Amino acid sequence: MRCSWWVVLAVGAGGCAASFPSPMTAADVAKLDTGDALVAYLAQRDASPAVCDVRSTGPHVPRFDQDMASALIRAVVDGKIELALARGCIDAIVGRGPPAAAAQLMGALAQGYRSLAIDRAIETTPSLQARLAMLQAVYFERPNGRDGAPATMDGVFEDLRRRFFGGHLGPVAARDVNDLLGVVDVERGRFGGRPIDAVTIDAAAARGDELLLRRFADRLAAPDLRLASRRRVIELRIAASPFPEVRAQAAAVEARVVQTGINRVSLREQPPVRASLDLDKLPARRVLVRQDLPRQTATLFAYASGGALSVVPQLRLAGALWAQVTGLSRPITICGAARSDDPTPCLGADDVAIENPLAVSDRDGTFRFRDKATEPEVVGLAGAGEAFPLSVDVGGRPLVSWRWPILFDRPADLVLAPKRGRMPPLDVEVTHTDPYLYVFTVSGADHPYRAVVQKGDLAKFHIVSRGAAGASGMDGTPGMDGFAGFDGVGGSCPGFAGSDGTPGSDGSPGGNGGPGGNGGDGGEVFVHVQCGTVACSADDVASLRQTILSLGGPGGAGGAGGRGGKGGRGGSGGSGATCFDPSTNTSTDVSGGRGGANGMDGLPGLSGPNGSAGHPGVVHVEAVPPPQS
Repeated sequence: MRCSWWVVLAVGAGGCAASFPSPMTAADVAKLDTGDALVAYLAQRDASPAVCDVRSTGPHVPRFDQDMASALIRAVVDGKIELALARGCIDAIVGRGPPAAAAQLMGALAQGYRSLAIDRAIETTPSLQARLAMLQAVYFERPNGRDGAPATMDGVFEDLRRRFFGGHLGPVAARDVNDLLGVVDVERGRFGGRPIDAVTIDAAAARGDELLLRRFADRLAAPDLRLASRRRVIELRIAASPFPEVRAQAAAVEARVVQTGINRVSLREQPPVRASLDLDKLPARRVLVRQDLPRQTATLFAYASGGALSVVPQLRLAGALWAQVTGLSRPITICGAARSDDPTPCLGADDVAIENPLAVSDRDGTFRFRDKATEPEVVGLAGAGEAFPLSVDVGGRPLVSWRWPILFDRPADLVLAPKRGRMPPLDVEVTHTDPYLYVFTVSGADHPYRAVVQKGDLAKFHIVSRGAAGASGMDGTPGMDGFAGFDGVGGSCPGFAGSDGTPGSDGSPGGNGGPGGNGGDGGEVFVHVQCGTVACSADDVASLRQTILSLGGPGGAGGAGGRGGKGGRGGSGGSGATCFDPSTNTSTDVSGGRGGANGMDGLPGLSGPNGSAGHPGVVHVEAVPPPQS
C-alpha cells in the first residue's frame, strides 16, 4: 500500500481510508466533490471561502448537499476550520447558494448550535464559546427567507427553550440562547411580550439601540417595519459619522444608503489622490511556481519562511487599502456588503484592481489568485523579476506598489524528440535580462515551448533535441513443441507382458530475434541569447552550451530470441497384470512395459542485435549584441 504524496487524513485497517493531495487546490475540491474534501481544503492555511461560492468564476464545489452541510458544520463544532474562513464559506452558501443548499446548511447549523450550547465544557472553554458565537451570528445576519426545514428548526428552538426556562443551561450558554430565542421571537413579530409596531421601533431609536433596530431590520417579517428600522439605523449612523461631509448631507446620504445599502463615492466626480496599504492586515507570503513543461502549464503555491507549501492566499483589501479622494476629509476603503446600511463613504469593489494576470476579483474587494497558470503567464510573471506583482490600481490609477517574493522551482528537463527519424532544427531564444532568471522560448517542435529557470538551477536543467528512438526488433518465433510418444499396451493373461511406450519427439529451435532499428539523429539547434542593455558574458554562453544539447536517439533493442519448443512427453509403458491359475490355485505377475523417453527441448533463438544510437546534432550559441544607444 502506498499513500505517497497524498496526505492521509484517516487510516483504517485496510489502508488509506481518506486521502487528499497536499497542498489541496480549489480545483482538487471541485473534482473530488465530497464533504470530507471540502473540510480538508478549508483546514489548510490560506484556503479561500470562494470554493463554496457557486457564483465564483474560479473552481468551486459543483453542488452543496447534505453530506457537505453536515461535514462543514461538524468541522466547525470540532474546531477543525478557522472561524473567519468557515464564516465566509457559510455566508457564500446561505447568501448566494441555491435555496435547497441554504436550507440544508441552516438545518445542520441549528443542530450544531444546539450541540455546542448543551455541552457543559462551553462554560469554561473560550474556543467553544467563539464557535457558538459564530454560528449564532450567521443565524442573526442571514438574508430573509434563508431558513432550514421548519420541523428541524422548530425542534431545535423548542428544545433550547425548554432547557433555558428549565434552568438546565450554564450562565454562558444561557446568555447566548436567550439572545437566540429573542431573535426567534422577533422573526415571529414579537418583542418584550408584545407585537412589534412603529412605536416599538421609535422607542428603540430614541434610546439609540442600534443593535435592536438592526435585528428588527434584518429579521422582521413585515417589509414596512423592516424599512422603518433600516432608516432609523442609518440615521443613527449618519449622526455618529466621523465624516463632516456625511453629516452635512444627511438627507442625500440616507436616500442613497436606503437605495443601495452603501455610500459609494463616484471616482469620476471625486478622483483618488493617493492610497496606502495596511500590510499588517494582509498575509505575507512567498510564491512558488512549479512548471510542467511538456503540458506548458504551472501550479502556484504559497509558503511562509520555513513553512510548508499552501495554496496562494486571497487578499481582502477592504479595511487594508485606504484611498484619499478629492472632497473628503478622511481616507476611505472598499465598501462592505450591499446590505450593510453603512453611510461611511467607500470605494466600489470594481474601482480597485490588482495588476497581476492571475488575480481574480470576487466583487467585494477580495482578490484570489488562480493556482493554475499557462506557461506564457509564467513567463509574464518572470518579467517582474523575483517578485510576484501586486500593484493596486484605484480608479484606473496605479497608486500602491506591493510585491511578494517569487521562486521558480527547477523544472524537469525538456526533451523534444520526433516519433521517428531525425529531429528537425530548433530555434531557442534565451532572455537573460534579469541577472537571476533565464527565460527560454523553443520553436520548431510540434508547438512552442517556454520555460523559466533560476540562475542557480541552470547547471542542472537541460533542453534536449533528441533523435527518435530506434524501433525494437521483432521477437523470434517460438519453436514447435514435440509430439508426445504413444503409450504402451498393458499386459494380459495368461502371460503377455505390457509393451514399452514410444519416445516423444524433440521440440524445434526458436527463431532468432530481429535487429533493433537505429536511433534518429539529434537536430541542429540555433540558440540566441539576449542579455538586455549589456553584452552577454562568455560565462553565459558557456553555461548555455551545457544546458542546451542535441543527442542522437537511442538504438532500438534487438528482438528477443524465440523460445525453443518443448520436447514431447514419452509414452507411458503398458501396465503389468496378475494372472490366477485356478487349477493350481497360484498367481503369476506379468511385467509392464517401460516408459518412452521425453523428447529434447529445442534451443532458444538468438536475440537480435541492438540498433545503433543516432548522431548528435550541432548546437550553435550566439549572443545577441545589446541595442545601440
